[in-house]
Amino acid sequence: MGFVEPDGERTFVTSPGVEQTLTDADFGLIDWTGGDSLYVSGYDLLYPETGPAVAALLDRYRPATLLVDPGPLVAEVPADLLDRVLAVTDVLSLNERELRILGEDDTGGRLRLLDRLPETGAVVARVGAEGAWLHRRGRAPELIPSLPVTVVDSTGAGDAHAGALLAGLAGGLELPEAVRLANAAGALAVTRAGSATGPTSAELAAALG
Repeated sequence: MGFVEPDGERTFVTSPGVEQTLTDADFGLIDWTGGDSLYVSGYDLLYPETGPAVAALLDRYRPATLLVDPGPLVAEVPADLLDRVLAVTDVLSLNERELRILGEDDTGGRLRLLDRLPETGAVVARVGAEGAWLHRRGRAPELIPSLPVTVVDSTGAGDAHAGALLAGLAGGLELPEAVRLANAAGALAVTRAGSATGPTSAELAAALG
């Protein structure tokens, strides 16, 4: 259940179901390919059965792109489990609050988190209406702007951002362009009420001109 404040911010009340009991056997039923894009949420890593199963999967399987969004409960993810996952993460996508929980206090400065990712890994630090900072080793942090919009409901904005980012990368975009696409998707998502408000590819194309 989601509660939306007048400024568009939200609070969730959840009751975990089958997602908390996924096992190695469950993941073994999937016909993984090298061209897959994989999204892992911090909520997945919190569960005593599912979290270790996800880490074990990533020990033996490398998708084309692994995007990890640690979520607001990242401090509750076991440290050793989080380190195992970050060590193979291509893109770590998180917001300012989550950065602070992980010990970072400057979204535009050099992030220590980069040292926990592979050499080619990147951090996308979402900063709301401003857009997102892109951090990569050996390059200055880059602020990629978003679109100006009026917020109606911020539910699902992070999911829309992650989905568009992965879709952009799968479609051949370079990371900065994929982040720009994702910023637009997140911006359009918050202009609508509800949790499944990600824009279509045509809407994104129109918004980006």
